[in-house]
Amino acid sequence: MSRFSIRNRNGMVIVDPSHVAYVKADSNYVHIFFRSQQELYIHFSFADIFSLLNSHAEGHEHFVKIGRSLIVNIRLITKILLQKNQLTLADNTGWTLTLNLPHKTLNRLCQQLEDYYSSDSENTYSEKHTDPSDNE
Repeated sequence: MSRFSIRNRNGMVIVDPSHVAYVKADSNYVHIFFRSQQELYIHFSFADIFSLLNSHAEGHEHFVKIGRSLIVNIRLITKILLQKNQLTLADNTGWTLTLNLPHKTLNRLCQQLEDYYSSDSENTYSEKHTDPSDNE
């Protein structure tokens, strides 16, 4: 992923998309949350930051929009627990973050991820459920 710059009234900020965990919209501002636990709060369009993040990703898009106010780095998604309304992000350094999100939002995310990975059907599996009464 290549870095990009965002100018603001105080100067310029350089963003490396591979370090971005998620982005949250706040009116005309966005909060960019990095894996380093740093946060950047800037006056910027939610749609524009989504476009910038994905346009600077190599190959496939690496960011997914969840609802109208959240963008998540798809490469960091490790677990979705629908029963607990939780999305877990993690990387190979031991960093983890759990976000509590509405059940409907997580259901939509599951569908988006299925679509994302469906181009390579070998990477999507479903747990096999068997009915114990089938064995009788």
